[in-house]
Amino acid sequence: MVKDLKYKAYLKSHSLIYNDVISTAEILKMPLLNIHQPLDEYMRKIILFKLAKSKLKTISDLIEAIEEITEFKKALTRVIICNGKVSNEIGNWVLVIAAGSNGGYDIARTYYENNVSTVIYLHIDYNELNKVKKDKTCKNLVILGHLAGDSIGMNKICKELEKREIVVFKRGLIDDGHC
Repeated sequence: MVKDLKYKAYLKSHSLIYNDVISTAEILKMPLLNIHQPLDEYMRKIILFKLAKSKLKTISDLIEAIEEITEFKKALTRVIICNGKVSNEIGNWVLVIAAGSNGGYDIARTYYENNVSTVIYLHIDYNELNKVKKDKTCKNLVILGHLAGDSIGMNKICKELEKREIVVFKRGLIDDGHC
């Protein structure tokens, strides 16, 4: 499944202006460092910690736990159940983020086929979601929200930079109220 996902990303790269950000930094004579992936990992650990310490029995419990995280509480988008019902048992669950749009249908289906009842993504492509909905073997699919998730890691690094008296300009983040 991951092989197909990698090929999909490869095909998409042909439509991108892949050097846009790098060449802009070069023109401005600014150093550039992509920190998105480590911040996604930080966010993943925060969410996993929250879910692990919560008593999760139903999808409703899962949503309540996630929405206690400040960035999700303040987000304009809500945590949604794209497949399944709020009253469904959560069963075995997996949090899948930072995997090329979270893997879409094929990755979710693979989890369902391997005794996972609830797949949690930050977001999903509409066409991929339709495949999940049409497949009656697919169980619970919960979507958290990309901006809220990314804001968790970005807020943390902004705080650390500001502690070092580095001026930080935040743009487009959901503020956790601690900066």
